[in-house]
Order: sequence, then C-alpha cells, then structure tokens
Amino acid sequence: MSRVDHSVVENLDDSLRVEVGDLLIAMSGATTGKLGFNTSNEVFYLNQRVGKISPYLVSANYLYFPLTTKIAENLEKSLGSAIPNLSTAQINDIIFALPPLAEQHRIVAKVDELMAFCDQLEQTQNDNIEAHAQLVEALLATLTNSTDHKDLQNNWQRIATHFDTLFTTEHSIDQLKQTILQLAVIGKLVPQNPNDEPASILLKKIANEKEHLIKEGKIRKINLRGASVDLNEPFNVAPSWVWSTLGAISIRIIDGNYGQSYPAASEFLGCGIPFLTSAAIGEDGEILGEKVKFISFEKHTELAKAQSTVSDILLTNRGARAGAVGMLTENVYADCNIGPQITSIRVHNKFVLPVYVLRYMQSRIFLDMLSESNSGSAMNFVNLSKIVEMLLPIPPLQEQYRIVAKVEELMILCDTLKTNIQNAQATQLALTESLVEQAVN
Repeated sequence: MSRVDHSVVENLDDSLRVEVGDLLIAMSGATTGKLGFNTSNEVFYLNQRVGKISPYLVSANYLYFPLTTKIAENLEKSLGSAIPNLSTAQINDIIFALPPLAEQHRIVAKVDELMAFCDQLEQTQNDNIEAHAQLVEALLATLTNSTDHKDLQNNWQRIATHFDTLFTTEHSIDQLKQTILQLAVIGKLVPQNPNDEPASILLKKIANEKEHLIKEGKIRKINLRGASVDLNEPFNVAPSWVWSTLGAISIRIIDGNYGQSYPAASEFLGCGIPFLTSAAIGEDGEILGEKVKFISFEKHTELAKAQSTVSDILLTNRGARAGAVGMLTENVYADCNIGPQITSIRVHNKFVLPVYVLRYMQSRIFLDMLSESNSGSAMNFVNLSKIVEMLLPIPPLQEQYRIVAKVEELMILCDTLKTNIQNAQATQLALTESLVEQAVN
C-alpha cells in the first residue's frame, strides 16, 4: 500500500474512492482475479491495477462467493501471459446465479457460520499438531540423552508402547529418522564391544596405506585450498572411537568440472555416460534417475578429473540445496561424471564404510557443523577446503558394520510408516472429496 499527499487525490473522481466495506478485485499481476473487502477504517483510492465492484440491490458479501469460485475462469479470460490482466468488460461478462435478496442474506449468514466453524476446527487441529510435535520431540530427546545403550533400550520401550499414536505424521517420522542418525553417530544405537580393534589403529592403517599409494602414484595427496576450519568436537566419543576429518579417511575429494570443460547443452545425449548435477540427488540421498543427464564416452574421457564411481559420496556444494548428500550405489554409475555443484568424496573403504560416512553426513550434527564452518559466508556455498577438514567420529570397523545394519533396518521401518501415512491421507482425501461432491449435488 502506498500513501500520497492529500493534494494528489483532492480533485479525483469520487468513483475512485474505496469506502469501508467496498468490494475490490485485482485486475493484473500475480493476484489477478482475487477479491477482497476494505475492512479498515480508512478510505483509499484505486489505481489502474485494482477494480471496485459496486452492486445495485445485490449483497456485495454474497457476490464475493460466486466471483471467488470463478478465479480460475477469470484467469482463463486474462489477455496477458507473463502478466495476466482482466478488463472491466471481462468482469462485467462473468455469469453467476443470483438468488432473491433475502436468500442472499441467508446464504451469507450460513457461510459465515460454517466458515467460523471451519476456522475453529482448523485452530483445534493446529493446536493438536503442535502439542503432538512437542510430545514427540520431548520423547525423542530422552533417547539422545540416554547414558548408554542399555539406558537407550529402556527409554525406547517407553516410546514403543505408544508407537502407533506418536508417529502418525511425516514430520514426526522425519524427526525419528534424525534421532536414529544422531544415536548412530554418538555411539548409542548399538552396544560397544571391547574386543573390537580401536578406531585409532584404523586411522594409522589408513595413513600408512595412503602414503604408500601416493608414493606409487595411484592417488594424489589431498591438498587444502584456503583457510583451515577451526571446529570443536561436539561431543565425547567412546574410548574405542576417535575423531578424525573427511580428508584423513578419504583417498580423494574433488569438485566437479568448471569453466569451458563443462558440457554444452548440445553435448547432453539421450543415453551414454551418466552426468550428475545437484538436481539428481534426492531428499533422502537417493540418485534420481530421471534427473541424470548423459554425455558421450569422448566427453567423459575429457572430463577425467571429475569422474566418480560406485561408493563415492556426493555432497551438493552450492545453491539452494547445499548440504544435500547422496551416494552412488548402483553399478550403472561405475563410470560417471559430476558437475560443479557436487563434491565427490571417496573414503578408504577398506577401513571406513562409505554408508556409515553417508549416514553421518545426513545427520543434523554434521549439517550444523557444516553451517558453523560457513560462518561469515552463505550456506549455499561449501568450500572444498572446509569439506576436507570437516570432523567426524570414527567407530571400530566391526561396530561400523553393526551401526549400518541397524540404521538401514530402522530406516526401512520409517519409510514404510511414511508410505502408510501417505496412502491413508490419499484415501482420506478421496473420501472427503466424495462426501463434498455428494453434499453439493
């Protein structure tokens, strides 16, 4: 809303005045066809983008209903494409059913009564949803605050007793997923075995093998490009665990192709060598096949520095989805390329399971650390040097296997629950539409 000096409007025609209770319609722009009343205590003046509807011997409150239901038709009448418009003539030609004046008032009264009832139901539902979310959050917190695996089992039993009433929304299941990931990476999801070889020995083995591979020219030393990251270890790990960095446990961390080497639009094919951009990484880390592009073998060879393969972890490093993480698990991606929006991380999988690292990078703990490392810069860009120095807790190798197995088991359960909820919602929506259709026919 804009304001002008009184002198600007003092000579304008009175028909341009918008009094309290007047019915208005948007005639151009993104809200074309939308209607509303002046419910303030002020008088306004129209501009060329807004029309005023002044019915004669017809209730403006009633007129609002049929015109509102015809918004789609109004837009179809619009003459513009990028910026839709409605003319006065088009508005005058809108056809609607007109009952007697007394019935108009009865309709308005009944609609207002039912809308108030709907608002009440909506508020009650919102209150219930908020209370449910707070309850779920509080109970899940008891899991992450468990002192050890035995304490976790006791707290889990308390939740399991009411599982069918707690996890009834997609949001609550997403919370459960994050809790599972957090429990996994802080060492509480599965019990520790004192006979497992400590993770500190794993790191020594990784360092020795990397040094040997570098001397043989099979891998390159991972060099930092830019300032180092100063992060504190967010929690204490079990005696057999150790904190490390992505760079220390990886044999290669690279960004995708930039500049002139990036394929031109004409170089993308209907089939060939897969080429992945950030759009190909799904919300749950899966690779979306329909979003994968393809290039020729010759172009693939040209882009040798940005080739990726099965078990590589892919991190979106820029754009609105910066921080999204996925992994190449299908053999179809044994030879593929990545675009500049993706960082490829290849861990030394003889001593560290890529799936364990993937699950850690999908946890809120890692995402919060990633955000912290980007303090002072936008989160929609993750520098390669910062990724190399990101901290992660490393359990003994045998415990990694136990963690991964338990996480995958619980994630399947969560996905099944979410699918059941979506199916139930679709059934409920279809039933509601059927009941509404029967009511109005």
